[in-house]
Amino acid sequence: MISEENLKKVEEFAGYFFSPADIILIIGVESKSVNDQAFLTAYKKGKLIKEAAIRKSIIELAIGGSSPAQAAALKFIDQSKLDEAN
Repeated sequence: MISEENLKKVEEFAGYFFSPADIILIIGVESKSVNDQAFLTAYKKGKLIKEAAIRKSIIELAIGGSSPAQAAALKFIDQSKLDEAN
């Protein structure tokens, strides 16, 4: 079982988009931890929280008139529509 402290580290490093294998090396836990449900949940949560922050920034830039950000925001919208249709 992975400690609460290490789960917070998993979440943090997942937010920097490291792979699970890299995170295990960084925080120094056993490789079998990658199959632990708590590890996987912390990993996914960390990635999603950081992705949400990036998307928020892109959308704010798009609203402000940034053409590249507008293109990225439209991709988010299109993907969201595809996900909802499935």
